[in-house]
Amino acid sequence: MPAINGFVISLTPSKLSVIYARRGRVQQTESISLDYDQWADHWNDGLMRLDQPLRQLLSRFRGRKRMSATLLYQSNTCTKQIYPFDQGGAFARDAARSKLRECVGLTDPVSVCALGDQAGTSQSCMMLAYSDREDILRSLYAWLNRCGVDPIGMIPLSVASIIFAAKDASRFDSQTAILYLGAENSIIAHCEQGDLSLVRPADIGYSKLVESYRQVFSEQGEKKDGDSESSQVAPTPVECLFEYGVPFKPVECAGIELRSTVLPCMAPALQRIGIDIKQTIRFGIGSKGDLRNLYICGPGASIPSITKAIGEHLDLHVQPVPGAESYQPLTEGGSGTVESQLIETVIPTPGILPSIAGDEQVRKSLKTALVAGGAVALIAMGAEYTHSTITQQRMDEQAQNAAPLVQRVAQFEQTRDEAREIASMLGGLADLVSEQNRSTPQWISPLAQLSEYAGEEIRIQEIRGDHADAGFFIDIKGYAVGTKDIAPGQALDRFVDSLRQNTSTESIKLGATSRLDLSTGMSEDQSDPAAWGLQFSMRVMIKAQESPYSGFAQVSPEQTDWIAP
Repeated sequence: MPAINGFVISLTPSKLSVIYARRGRVQQTESISLDYDQWADHWNDGLMRLDQPLRQLLSRFRGRKRMSATLLYQSNTCTKQIYPFDQGGAFARDAARSKLRECVGLTDPVSVCALGDQAGTSQSCMMLAYSDREDILRSLYAWLNRCGVDPIGMIPLSVASIIFAAKDASRFDSQTAILYLGAENSIIAHCEQGDLSLVRPADIGYSKLVESYRQVFSEQGEKKDGDSESSQVAPTPVECLFEYGVPFKPVECAGIELRSTVLPCMAPALQRIGIDIKQTIRFGIGSKGDLRNLYICGPGASIPSITKAIGEHLDLHVQPVPGAESYQPLTEGGSGTVESQLIETVIPTPGILPSIAGDEQVRKSLKTALVAGGAVALIAMGAEYTHSTITQQRMDEQAQNAAPLVQRVAQFEQTRDEAREIASMLGGLADLVSEQNRSTPQWISPLAQLSEYAGEEIRIQEIRGDHADAGFFIDIKGYAVGTKDIAPGQALDRFVDSLRQNTSTESIKLGATSRLDLSTGMSEDQSDPAAWGLQFSMRVMIKAQESPYSGFAQVSPEQTDWIAP
């Protein structure tokens, strides 16, 4: 089943587009052009200038007042690293996340994705860890919420390009490498015996070639002293790139000869791309593989003459990836675009969200639970009322049939009706309390004293609280370090004993431990206690405090039958 079955919003310096997809196919697209030169001003203003354009686009989708969407956006502040691991799965994900945390700190959100077709299994794999600044994510999150959009995830375009480049490379053998040419970046990827051996991104894409057209058009426009007729019929720079490509042959556009004007401006960018490819092949692949082919994929694969321009610098057979002739890079959600690959992919691409998104999700969950509890209580009270009404009708019929006995039971009926009302009220109240009665985990005590228990010898990397059928628990991951006075194992034992003595702790289950090398490379003395640590994970079961009304909620049906003789 396709990962995207809803809305995709794409934000770049020159365009804002909204795409609705269903079952992996684009159903409707709407877009609006933006002023490329005002990109920085939009961010300085907290994207408030883009509120009206986005609302206008969303209004064209009928019958959808508030929607959920995945956001693709161009980011100049995104930090991303690719790490190879001999073991995949959760180990590789946690290790990649920890390594990137060393670069970005603890405040910025971090997401991890497995590259290629392994999808993070136990085999060796490459992991992509990426993050963006919290203030950037907050601006995007606030912008979407102001426009009535619930963001599912936010993915930088450069990150999506790396993921799809690795996926494309997995389709070919060791004799073929791929160059994914995106708007703002390019990625060289190569597989060896079915496994990714190289994924190298570079911060240069076909937007540099677009800049060449933009520069020439701007200079020629000034020379023509604002010829309004020419400016009206002239296509945009990006349209010229995908129509005329790299102009090796004499050709004119809007009265401008392109080979003599645009081609010299493109030369530095093409040369840099060629040098990056040569250096990557030389040092990244080398003699390990018999490399013969270079396939160009991504939106840039449909640029005319791009294979000739890049192939001049290489001793390889350069050609577009099969199917590139049907690419539609200028169409929102068209074939070959990042948006279409995101919509069609089977494995979901994880996005990043600011910290406030998690808080908002908790509030929504609590609100939903409260509404559901109230609805259940109302249904129970309604059912009880219906049952009582039917019973009353039957008794009235019997009373009419037994007229001589009516006077004798009149007093009993009055007493019975009062008891029935009380029974209905108490029964409904008991059902309501039963629905809302919850055990409360005693999180505060162990968490408040955790840093005191840890001391200087315990380094905590991850804390996660959750609950299961067995009860509430806290998962702790970290490592213990030694000092001159205490070994790492002793430090870990002391930490476990301190947690076990806490009054809120029910039990502790210590997982597997492993020796961890903490040496800095400045010394070869492995006997130094600080040169190694003890990696550990544990689960602390937390006691739960029962509600003071739990006894009332557990009243049996026999105890609530107040009208029984």
